[in-house]
Amino acid sequence: MLIIGGQRIEFEDGTNFLDNPALGLAPGDHRQRQPHSWIRGICLHTRFARPAVLQTGAGPARDWDKLIAGQWANDGRCASSHIAIDADGSYACLADLRDTTTFHAGHVNEISIGIEIYMEYETWRVWEASIETALRLCDALTLLFGIQRQFPRESGITKRLARPEAPSVSSPTTKPGGRSGQDFVGVYGHQHVNRWKAYDPGLVMFEALENAGYEGFLIDQDADLDEWADRQKAVGIPEDERDGVAGPRTVGAVKAWQNEQGKACGIGTGLWRSRPIDHAENLRAARS
Repeated sequence: MLIIGGQRIEFEDGTNFLDNPALGLAPGDHRQRQPHSWIRGICLHTRFARPAVLQTGAGPARDWDKLIAGQWANDGRCASSHIAIDADGSYACLADLRDTTTFHAGHVNEISIGIEIYMEYETWRVWEASIETALRLCDALTLLFGIQRQFPRESGITKRLARPEAPSVSSPTTKPGGRSGQDFVGVYGHQHVNRWKAYDPGLVMFEALENAGYEGFLIDQDADLDEWADRQKAVGIPEDERDGVAGPRTVGAVKAWQNEQGKACGIGTGLWRSRPIDHAENLRAARS
Protein backbone atom coordinates (compact mmCIF):
# COMPACT_ATOMS: atom_id res chain seq x y z
CA MET A 1 0.00 0.00 0.00
CA LEU A 2 1.42 3.36 -1.06
CA ILE A 3 0.23 6.63 0.48
CA ILE A 4 -0.08 9.53 -1.95
CA GLY A 5 -1.87 12.73 -1.01
CA GLY A 6 -3.44 11.00 1.97
CA GLN A 7 -4.93 8.29 -0.23
CA ARG A 8 -4.15 4.59 -0.07
CA ILE A 9 -2.97 3.25 -3.42
CA GLU A 10 -3.04 -0.52 -3.61
CA PHE A 11 0.34 -1.90 -4.60
CA GLU A 12 1.31 -5.38 -3.49
CA ASP A 13 1.15 -6.16 0.23
CA GLY A 14 3.26 -3.40 1.72
CA THR A 15 2.52 -1.92 5.12
CA ASN A 16 2.14 1.79 5.72
CA PHE A 17 2.14 4.43 8.45
CA LEU A 18 -1.60 5.16 8.19
CA ASP A 19 -2.55 1.58 9.01
CA ASN A 20 0.31 1.14 11.47
CA PRO A 21 1.17 4.44 13.21
CA ALA A 22 4.27 2.84 14.75
CA LEU A 23 5.85 3.19 11.30
CA GLY A 24 5.39 6.96 11.23
CA LEU A 25 8.44 9.19 11.18
CA ALA A 26 9.48 11.35 14.13
CA PRO A 27 8.56 15.06 13.81
CA GLY A 28 12.18 16.15 13.31
CA ASP A 29 12.77 13.65 10.52
CA HIS A 30 10.39 15.08 7.91
CA ARG A 31 8.48 18.17 6.90
CA GLN A 32 5.54 19.15 4.74
CA ARG A 33 6.51 19.25 1.09
CA GLN A 34 6.20 22.66 -0.52
CA PRO A 35 2.91 23.16 -2.40
CA HIS A 36 3.13 22.27 -6.09
CA SER A 37 6.66 20.83 -5.80
CA TRP A 38 7.57 18.96 -8.95
CA ILE A 39 8.71 15.50 -7.81
CA ARG A 40 11.14 14.55 -10.53
CA GLY A 41 13.41 11.93 -8.99
CA ILE A 42 13.52 8.63 -7.14
CA CYS A 43 16.65 8.39 -4.99
CA LEU A 44 17.78 4.89 -3.99
CA HIS A 45 19.82 4.01 -0.91
CA THR A 46 21.30 1.00 0.81
CA ARG A 47 21.74 0.79 4.56
CA PHE A 48 25.55 1.07 4.81
CA ALA A 49 26.59 2.50 1.43
CA ARG A 50 29.16 -0.27 0.84
CA PRO A 51 29.81 -2.31 -2.34
CA ALA A 52 26.81 -4.63 -2.37
CA VAL A 53 27.16 -8.40 -2.52
CA LEU A 54 24.08 -9.73 -4.29
CA GLN A 55 22.53 -12.71 -2.52
CA THR A 56 20.08 -14.82 -4.48
CA GLY A 57 16.60 -15.38 -3.14
CA ALA A 58 15.12 -13.66 -0.11
CA GLY A 59 16.65 -13.09 3.28
CA PRO A 60 14.88 -13.48 6.62
CA ALA A 61 12.52 -10.69 7.60
CA ARG A 62 14.36 -8.22 9.83
CA ASP A 63 11.45 -5.90 10.69
CA TRP A 64 13.50 -3.32 8.84
CA ASP A 65 10.58 -0.90 8.64
CA LYS A 66 10.20 -0.68 12.43
CA LEU A 67 13.95 -0.87 13.02
CA ILE A 68 14.92 1.98 10.70
CA ALA A 69 12.01 4.20 11.75
CA GLY A 70 13.06 3.70 15.37
CA GLN A 71 16.71 4.41 14.59
CA TRP A 72 15.88 7.62 12.79
CA ALA A 73 13.66 8.73 15.66
CA ASN A 74 16.38 8.19 18.28
CA ASP A 75 19.72 8.89 16.62
CA GLY A 76 19.59 12.67 16.93
CA ARG A 77 19.95 13.22 13.19
CA CYS A 78 17.34 14.55 10.80
CA ALA A 79 17.18 11.43 8.63
CA SER A 80 14.43 9.41 6.97
CA SER A 81 13.10 8.04 3.70
CA HIS A 82 9.65 7.48 2.23
CA ILE A 83 9.94 3.70 1.78
CA ALA A 84 11.95 0.96 3.51
CA ILE A 85 12.54 -2.44 1.85
CA ASP A 86 13.35 -5.42 4.09
CA ALA A 87 15.66 -8.39 3.41
CA ASP A 88 12.71 -10.60 2.48
CA GLY A 89 11.51 -8.13 -0.16
CA SER A 90 8.62 -6.74 1.87
CA TYR A 91 8.27 -2.98 2.04
CA ALA A 92 6.75 -0.27 4.21
CA CYS A 93 5.59 3.19 3.18
CA LEU A 94 6.73 5.44 6.04
CA ALA A 95 5.55 8.82 4.73
CA ASP A 96 3.19 10.37 2.20
CA LEU A 97 5.02 10.23 -1.12
CA ARG A 98 3.50 13.44 -2.46
CA ASP A 99 2.96 15.61 0.59
CA THR A 100 5.96 14.80 2.81
CA THR A 101 9.61 15.73 2.32
CA THR A 102 11.85 13.16 3.97
CA PHE A 103 15.50 13.79 4.82
CA HIS A 104 17.37 11.23 2.75
CA ALA A 105 19.63 13.07 0.31
CA GLY A 106 20.11 16.70 1.26
CA HIS A 107 19.37 19.25 -1.44
CA VAL A 108 17.21 16.89 -3.57
CA ASN A 109 14.84 16.00 -0.72
CA GLU A 110 12.17 18.43 -1.85
CA ILE A 111 12.05 17.07 -5.41
CA SER A 112 12.51 13.34 -4.84
CA ILE A 113 11.17 10.18 -3.24
CA GLY A 114 13.64 8.24 -1.08
CA ILE A 115 13.80 4.43 -0.94
CA GLU A 116 16.03 2.65 1.61
CA ILE A 117 17.06 -0.95 0.82
CA TYR A 118 18.18 -3.30 3.60
CA MET A 119 21.86 -4.30 3.56
CA GLU A 120 23.35 -6.85 5.98
CA TYR A 121 26.07 -5.50 8.29
CA GLU A 122 29.65 -6.77 7.67
CA THR A 123 28.71 -9.13 4.83
CA TRP A 124 27.19 -6.20 2.87
CA ARG A 125 24.68 -8.61 1.36
CA VAL A 126 21.66 -7.24 -0.48
CA TRP A 127 19.06 -9.83 -1.34
CA GLU A 128 17.68 -10.39 -4.80
CA ALA A 129 14.14 -10.12 -3.41
CA SER A 130 14.89 -6.61 -2.11
CA ILE A 131 16.28 -5.49 -5.48
CA GLU A 132 13.24 -6.92 -7.27
CA THR A 133 10.90 -5.04 -4.92
CA ALA A 134 12.87 -1.83 -5.47
CA LEU A 135 12.51 -2.32 -9.23
CA ARG A 136 8.76 -2.87 -8.98
CA LEU A 137 8.41 0.21 -6.78
CA CYS A 138 10.37 2.23 -9.35
CA ASP A 139 8.00 0.93 -12.03
CA ALA A 140 4.98 2.02 -9.99
CA LEU A 141 6.33 5.39 -8.91
CA THR A 142 7.56 6.39 -12.36
CA LEU A 143 4.05 5.70 -13.64
CA LEU A 144 2.27 7.46 -10.78
CA PHE A 145 4.48 10.57 -10.83
CA GLY A 146 5.32 10.79 -14.54
CA ILE A 147 9.06 10.29 -13.93
CA GLN A 148 10.92 8.99 -16.96
CA ARG A 149 12.54 5.56 -16.71
CA GLN A 150 16.14 6.65 -17.02
CA PHE A 151 19.21 6.75 -14.80
CA PRO A 152 22.77 8.16 -14.78
CA ARG A 153 25.48 5.89 -16.17
CA GLU A 154 28.09 7.58 -14.01
CA SER A 155 29.16 5.47 -11.03
CA GLY A 156 29.82 8.38 -8.69
CA ILE A 157 28.71 11.93 -8.01
CA THR A 158 27.46 13.89 -11.02
CA LYS A 159 27.55 17.63 -11.58
CA ARG A 160 23.93 17.58 -12.66
CA LEU A 161 22.74 16.16 -9.33
CA ALA A 162 25.33 17.73 -7.02
CA ARG A 163 24.86 20.82 -4.92
CA PRO A 164 27.08 23.71 -6.12
CA GLU A 165 30.19 23.87 -3.97
CA ALA A 166 30.56 27.08 -1.98
CA PRO A 167 33.62 29.32 -2.48
CA SER A 168 36.61 28.63 -0.25
CA VAL A 169 40.05 30.12 0.35
CA SER A 170 41.62 27.73 -2.15
CA SER A 171 38.73 28.04 -4.63
CA PRO A 172 37.30 31.57 -4.48
CA THR A 173 34.52 30.87 -6.96
CA THR A 174 31.76 28.32 -7.00
CA LYS A 175 32.93 25.20 -8.80
CA PRO A 176 31.32 24.30 -12.12
CA GLY A 177 28.32 22.07 -12.25
CA GLY A 178 26.03 21.55 -9.34
CA ARG A 179 22.59 21.84 -10.91
CA SER A 180 21.07 20.32 -7.75
CA GLY A 181 18.98 17.80 -9.65
CA GLN A 182 16.75 20.43 -11.19
CA ASP A 183 17.10 19.28 -14.81
CA PHE A 184 17.35 15.50 -14.44
CA VAL A 185 14.12 13.52 -14.36
CA GLY A 186 14.62 9.88 -13.46
CA VAL A 187 15.97 7.35 -10.98
CA TYR A 188 19.35 7.85 -9.33
CA GLY A 189 21.33 6.89 -6.25
CA HIS A 190 22.67 8.77 -3.27
CA GLN A 191 26.07 8.15 -4.87
CA HIS A 192 25.13 10.53 -7.69
CA VAL A 193 24.18 13.30 -5.26
CA ASN A 194 26.86 13.20 -2.56
CA ARG A 195 30.57 12.45 -3.06
CA TRP A 196 30.74 10.80 0.37
CA LYS A 197 28.08 8.21 -0.52
CA ALA A 198 29.93 6.02 -3.00
CA TYR A 199 28.28 2.62 -3.65
CA ASP A 200 24.93 3.91 -2.40
CA PRO A 201 23.09 1.90 -3.67
CA GLY A 202 25.81 0.62 -6.01
CA LEU A 203 25.95 -1.13 -9.36
CA VAL A 204 23.58 -4.02 -8.59
CA MET A 205 20.49 -1.81 -8.51
CA PHE A 206 21.29 -0.01 -11.75
CA GLU A 207 22.02 -3.28 -13.54
CA ALA A 208 18.53 -4.39 -12.54
CA LEU A 209 17.05 -1.17 -13.91
CA GLU A 210 18.92 -1.50 -17.19
CA ASN A 211 17.93 -5.14 -17.58
CA ALA A 212 14.32 -4.04 -17.11
CA GLY A 213 14.60 -1.55 -19.98
CA TYR A 214 15.39 1.69 -18.16
CA GLU A 215 17.65 3.96 -20.19
CA GLY A 216 21.12 4.84 -18.98
CA PHE A 217 22.66 8.19 -19.94
CA LEU A 218 25.94 9.93 -19.22
CA ILE A 219 24.13 12.88 -17.75
CA ASP A 220 27.21 15.04 -17.17
CA GLN A 221 27.64 14.95 -20.94
CA ASP A 222 23.97 16.04 -21.23
CA ALA A 223 23.26 12.91 -23.27
CA ASP A 224 19.73 12.72 -21.85
CA LEU A 225 19.03 16.38 -22.64
CA ASP A 226 20.19 15.91 -26.24
CA GLU A 227 18.05 12.80 -26.66
CA TRP A 228 15.01 14.42 -25.10
CA ALA A 229 15.36 17.53 -27.27
CA ASP A 230 15.02 15.21 -30.29
CA ARG A 231 12.02 13.52 -28.69
CA GLN A 232 10.42 16.87 -27.93
CA LYS A 233 10.76 17.66 -31.63
CA ALA A 234 9.20 14.31 -32.55
CA VAL A 235 6.14 14.90 -30.37
CA GLY A 236 5.54 18.42 -31.68
CA ILE A 237 7.00 20.74 -29.05
CA PRO A 238 8.03 24.05 -30.71
CA GLU A 239 11.74 24.57 -31.32
CA ASP A 240 12.08 27.50 -28.91
CA GLU A 241 10.61 25.36 -26.11
CA ARG A 242 12.81 22.28 -26.54
CA ASP A 243 15.04 22.23 -23.48
CA GLY A 244 15.61 18.49 -23.27
CA VAL A 245 14.08 18.26 -19.80
CA ALA A 246 11.36 15.61 -19.60
CA GLY A 247 9.06 17.71 -17.42
CA PRO A 248 5.28 17.64 -17.04
CA ARG A 249 4.62 19.44 -20.33
CA THR A 250 6.85 17.01 -22.22
CA VAL A 251 5.15 14.05 -20.53
CA GLY A 252 1.78 15.46 -21.64
CA ALA A 253 3.01 15.89 -25.21
CA VAL A 254 4.42 12.35 -25.28
CA LYS A 255 1.14 10.99 -23.92
CA ALA A 256 -0.88 12.77 -26.63
CA TRP A 257 1.55 11.54 -29.30
CA GLN A 258 1.32 7.97 -27.99
CA ASN A 259 -2.46 8.09 -28.13
CA GLU A 260 -2.37 9.44 -31.68
CA GLN A 261 0.13 6.82 -32.84
CA GLY A 262 -1.70 3.90 -31.28
CA LYS A 263 -0.64 0.95 -29.20
CA ALA A 264 2.60 0.45 -31.12
CA CYS A 265 3.96 3.55 -29.38
CA GLY A 266 2.71 2.84 -25.89
CA ILE A 267 -0.54 3.12 -23.99
CA GLY A 268 -0.66 6.83 -23.35
CA THR A 269 1.45 6.99 -20.19
CA GLY A 270 3.74 9.79 -21.33
CA LEU A 271 6.69 7.55 -20.41
CA TRP A 272 9.13 6.72 -23.20
CA ARG A 273 9.97 3.26 -21.87
CA SER A 274 7.11 0.91 -20.99
CA ARG A 275 6.84 -1.73 -18.27
CA PRO A 276 4.18 -4.39 -17.65
CA ILE A 277 2.86 -2.43 -14.68
CA ASP A 278 1.65 0.28 -17.05
CA HIS A 279 -1.40 -1.90 -17.70
CA ALA A 280 -2.38 -2.05 -14.02
CA GLU A 281 -5.79 -0.42 -13.87
CA ASN A 282 -5.54 0.63 -10.23
CA LEU A 283 -2.29 2.54 -10.78
CA ARG A 284 -3.48 4.12 -14.02
CA ALA A 285 -6.67 5.25 -12.26
CA ALA A 286 -4.65 6.65 -9.34
CA ARG A 287 -2.43 8.59 -11.70
CA SER A 288 -5.35 10.19 -13.51
